Amino acid sequence: MADAGDFGNLSAPKVRLMVRLLQQLALAQVLREVAEVLRESGRAQVPGWDDASIADRTSCCHTRIVILRRYLSVEDVSEVRVCRAVYLRELLASSSFRLDGWSDLKPVATVPISHLYEWLSNDLERLELSILEKTMTPLETGRYRRLVALRHRLGSAN
Repeated sequence: MADAGDFGNLSAPKVRLMVRLLQQLALAQVLREVAEVLRESGRAQVPGWDDASIADRTSCCHTRIVILRRYLSVEDVSEVRVCRAVYLRELLASSSFRLDGWSDLKPVATVPISHLYEWLSNDLERLELSILEKTMTPLETGRYRRLVALRHRLGSAN
């Protein structure tokens, strides 16, 4: 799978950095969700996943995103949206492997934390991608479709 910043305009380091920061923020959000589920189900917390640590991670990501956003043009922001959508689509394409053998019918108390993490990641990725796809401009939608088709052709060639 490609890295979070390997799409679109490869000559734009600001765009790649923003895509990576958005992925870091998404990961922090998943950690927060997993920690909440563990707490609600009475399971032991994972060291480093306490509310304060996750809040610090989230705050750091938000701060870096806000600072970088000041340096992005309208075109850069559009490119970030398209690149993020393509990346999310690739993550979701791997979901059958990531979620293999896990059923949401199992009680949360018996689910390995790694499965719970992947399940919640998958849910949040689907939600984010849906929002991005629904809010794309026609130009972004065209670029997104071309990138998805290109990546599909390149993937099929291997």
